[in-house]
Amino acid sequence: MSTTLKFACDLKHGLHARPASLIAQIAEKAKSRVLVKKSGVAEADARSVLSVIALDIQPGDVWEISIDGADATTVSSEIDSLVRSHFGEKAGEDGEFIEAPARVPAALQRMGVQVVSGRPASPGIGRGAVVRVRSRSLEQSLADRAVEKPEDESRRFRRAIETAADEVERRLRRASGTSAELLAAHRLMLNDSELNAAVEQRIADGTGAERAVAQATEEFADRLKAANSTIIRERAADVHDLAIQILSAMGTEIGDEVPTLTEPSVVIADSLTPGQLLRFDASKLAGLVLGEVGLTSHVVILARSMGLPAIVGAPKQFLRAMAAQRMLVDGAFGFAVADPDERVLRLYGLDELAKSRRAEFLASFGTMGGKTRDGKSLEIGANASSAQDVGRAVAGGADGIGLFRTEFLYLGRTKAPTEAELFETFFGAARAAGGRPIVFRTFDIGADKPAPFLHLPFEENPFLGARGARLYRRHATLLRTQLRAIVRSSEVAPGTVRIMAPMITTVEEMKWFQAQVRAVEKNLANGGFTAPPLQVGMMIETPAVAASVASFAPHADFFSLGTNDLSQYWFAADRGNGEVAPLANELEPSFVRMLQRAVSDAHVAGKWIGICGEMASRTANLAILLALGLDEISVSGVSGAEMKHRLAGLSSDECKSALDAVLSNPHTQGGEWAGTLGAMGSHVSPIAVELIQLECAASTKEEAIREMVGILYSGGRTDRPGDLEEDVWAREAVYSTGLGFGFAVPHCRTKAVGSVSVAVGRLARPIEWGSNDGLPVRHVMMLAVPDGADAKAHLQVLAKLARKLVHEEFRGAVERVSDVRGMAELLKRELGL
Repeated sequence: MSTTLKFACDLKHGLHARPASLIAQIAEKAKSRVLVKKSGVAEADARSVLSVIALDIQPGDVWEISIDGADATTVSSEIDSLVRSHFGEKAGEDGEFIEAPARVPAALQRMGVQVVSGRPASPGIGRGAVVRVRSRSLEQSLADRAVEKPEDESRRFRRAIETAADEVERRLRRASGTSAELLAAHRLMLNDSELNAAVEQRIADGTGAERAVAQATEEFADRLKAANSTIIRERAADVHDLAIQILSAMGTEIGDEVPTLTEPSVVIADSLTPGQLLRFDASKLAGLVLGEVGLTSHVVILARSMGLPAIVGAPKQFLRAMAAQRMLVDGAFGFAVADPDERVLRLYGLDELAKSRRAEFLASFGTMGGKTRDGKSLEIGANASSAQDVGRAVAGGADGIGLFRTEFLYLGRTKAPTEAELFETFFGAARAAGGRPIVFRTFDIGADKPAPFLHLPFEENPFLGARGARLYRRHATLLRTQLRAIVRSSEVAPGTVRIMAPMITTVEEMKWFQAQVRAVEKNLANGGFTAPPLQVGMMIETPAVAASVASFAPHADFFSLGTNDLSQYWFAADRGNGEVAPLANELEPSFVRMLQRAVSDAHVAGKWIGICGEMASRTANLAILLALGLDEISVSGVSGAEMKHRLAGLSSDECKSALDAVLSNPHTQGGEWAGTLGAMGSHVSPIAVELIQLECAASTKEEAIREMVGILYSGGRTDRPGDLEEDVWAREAVYSTGLGFGFAVPHCRTKAVGSVSVAVGRLARPIEWGSNDGLPVRHVMMLAVPDGADAKAHLQVLAKLARKLVHEEFRGAVERVSDVRGMAELLKRELGL
């Protein structure tokens, strides 16, 4: 039997690697022959990820899948469902970095510093010794050797594939986030049927295994480079990476592809593969300067996930002929400075000082529990999927792990992980938590999270089908294996490990799940394992559960709101469908009222309740989450310390009152009210001790402004110091802000701050500022006002300062103050702030 499906591609980036790999997983288990066709152009074996993405199917292109074989009906249904689910991609959440032109900071322009411009790729400042990685073709890197019989060469190649796959698997178990996703993609590509067939054909023709690998992979890479899609062209680097891994498994190293770093270094290269980047000593990587590498390339995505400053698009002439020994990279502005002189080093040294002070300032919040300014406590947890994630979260000030996702250990695999593998991961995570609570969510497989080895049947609507806990009875052994591993891991710190079930809909499901946990505990106890019973909780992901929390409370020790799924079910809007996804607005009053009721019902029942959806990770929502009365929020992408700092500026009572007022207004719609609520509940004084520095090192006007901006950054008043500084210089260009008497008041309205803030600095050495009276400046008071705030506030503060400076008594008092607290009190009193 044969059938053909025809589609119009509606994926933003076309049929790229991820959707191609999902099709390949279905094709691999099918008995039928499955082909992907780009209408009127070419076709590819669906089992070959590389061949499918090389078809270069773009948004709007018509493409087909033909299935010919005994199970054609089943396979066509599975693929049809996959395509109609948009391959599980979420509209508007592709994490794309916004393309921006390079800028040169006003300070460097004033200093006449020569820079090399590229394009911003990964923000941050890095500097270090220049280390070059030169690109060579794979064949040029191979040494000559005698070719053995084809069958022996083929055997070497197959062993190398297995060895490389084992190595990827080993690294994958220790990876998380972007690194894990990249390694999972490489694991699939290592088994690419057409690539491997191309290698085998060359070997059969008498080519040695190494050279066959080099030739076949370079041919595939060339096909990808010819694609119209930027994102597909950029996958050529991944193919090059595969070749390096396979050749390495054969004992052939490709020259000095990854030099050993002996000090903080900036790596310069025309291009770099993700594997090369991962093999560098990350602790010594200070930055990347790359050639024509795209912003959606895996190496750039990886750099951003590592927090590594990077620019791309550096001129070829610079990359190849540059003789600099040292390099400074500004990944936010998109330029590099070769052999920076003392002036540049002093300027950027101030940035490093500010960064260090900010870490120190926020760390003071990370070591204590989250608390509002009116004394309300709120636990700040973190989301994680590996022991490394847990370690970073704890170091960043998290009180615990509110969601440890375990399904990543199952996805993209051809067989289930063993209990030993799972235990190693869970034990490591629990140990990294250091006695803090850690919630393991049992595997949430199904819908957009396929596990090939489970061979799940076709479903018309997988998001409403068998997923999460709904699969557990059918795969009870798989669940028991995972539960055993989790329970055993609790020996690290008894009482801290908790278990949470996903996608529970009925009370009967929750009772069954809890019974499975108790049965596992009893079984382990019979074998001599001793540990107190674990707390067993559940996620609230369906409106049915949110409306019946009291019914579930007797059978759940705790709850966690999973707002990603809960919002799409509440609004009946598929998050993967760009046409309707905006309907699932988590700030719509009806949705917030539902959350409010669920929290209230849980507390009436005496149960702890947190939240772990993406709604919790948006700092702008903090005031709302506080007002809901949650016990915990579990966040990703934001440090716990930073969240606690923001929490400290909020009033729980004021936020609750503001939320009640919003929700009681029948005319409230959308989410525009959220920002207002946050502002109502937040009161931050423009002047604070952490914004005052009485021993400033600046020796020029450029350094002084950089140092004042650094004070606002280290004091948590801005996350965009570069933009703030440019706004200050734009105002300074109109006229000098040197007001005379040794005082300067640089100021601006800017989007880079959230509240009116004043940074105060006393310079060790007075500096020229261009003041009206010609006197050098000793005191700098930088005023930053949020763009959009009341313009009068800006002018009033400025006018007060100007009037005060006329009076010698005020100037004398400022000069005599010897400590930051005294300065803060003086300015607050005199300026009425």
